[in-house]
Amino acid sequence: MIKKLNIGLIIIFFVLTLVSTYLSLMNKIFALFALSMGISMFYSIVALSSSGQEGESD
Repeated sequence: MIKKLNIGLIIIFFVLTLVSTYLSLMNKIFALFALSMGISMFYSIVALSSSGQEGESD
């Protein structure tokens, strides 16, 4: 169940990044938001993958 939630979070971050990137094409103010969403998605994926590896080692 936890892995399903992790996948859902990654999908949500990915969708938000795509939406903010699309908005940044129309308005440059959203470019900073898109960049921050991309960075947060990257860190969340790294955190989830590292926690998943710890769970597998147990």
